[in-house]
Amino acid sequence: MRQAFAELELANDTKNRILAEVSHDLRTPLNAILGFAEAMQYGIGGTPHDKHTEYLADIRSSGQMLLEMVNQILDVAELGQQADDIKEVLVDLGASIRRSVAVVSAAHSSKNLTFLLPDEFRLPKLLAANSTITTILSNLLENAAKFSAQSGQVTVEVERETDGGLCLQVIDGGPGIERDDLNRISTPFFRSSSPYESPGSGYGLGLSIVASRLSSIDGRLDFDCAVGVGTKAMIHIPATRVVWLQNEPRSR
Repeated sequence: MRQAFAELELANDTKNRILAEVSHDLRTPLNAILGFAEAMQYGIGGTPHDKHTEYLADIRSSGQMLLEMVNQILDVAELGQQADDIKEVLVDLGASIRRSVAVVSAAHSSKNLTFLLPDEFRLPKLLAANSTITTILSNLLENAAKFSAQSGQVTVEVERETDGGLCLQVIDGGPGIERDDLNRISTPFFRSSSPYESPGSGYGLGLSIVASRLSSIDGRLDFDCAVGVGTKAMIHIPATRVVWLQNEPRSR
C-alpha cells in the first residue's frame, strides 16, 4: 500500500508539472496572437477592411476564451504544489483589489460596469502568497462581472470580524443562485445558467479554484443570494493571517 501510494504521488506530481509547463508554453504564443490581432484592429500596419475587422474581433474573442481556459488549467496545476514551494509574504489587499478590478473591468468593458471599492488605505495586509490572493480576487470579480447585466454594478466590501479575522464580500446585481445550486457552485466544472452570460462562456473552474486557494490559507467561501436580486460571495480569512492597520473597518 505504501508503494502504491508513493507511485500515485509521483504520478500526480508529474501530471501537475506537465500541466504547468504546457500551460506556460501555450500562453506565450496566445498572448502574441492576441497582441497582433489588437494592433491590426487599431490600424497598426495599415487600416483593415470592414470584413477583416470582423475577423480580427473573432480571433481576439476566441483567443481570450482559450487563454482563460489555459490560465485556469495552470491554476489547477499550481494547486497541486507542495506548501513548502509557496512563499508567503504580507500582501497589500488594497493594491491587489485595485489591480484585479482593473483587469476584470477591461475584460468586460463592453458591459459598462461600475465597480465600487473600499478605501484602499484602510485595508489590512494578508499573510499569503501573492498569487493566492490575486487568484481569489480575480475569479470572484470575474464571476460577478460575468453574471452582471449591462451597465450593472459590482461592489467590493471589507469588514473586520469580531475575532480579528477578515470578511471580504463581492456583490453583484445579477440573477442570483438557485437554492439547489448552492451546494454545487464550488464543484469543478459546475456551471450555473444565466441570461447575462454568453453561451459556452467559462469552464466551471473559477469558484472551485477560489475554494481551494482559500483552504490553503485556512479560509472559507460562503454565499448569500436571492434569485432575481443578486449574489454576495464572502471570503473569510482567519485573524492569524490578517494584519489590520490603525484605521481599519469596524467589526461586525
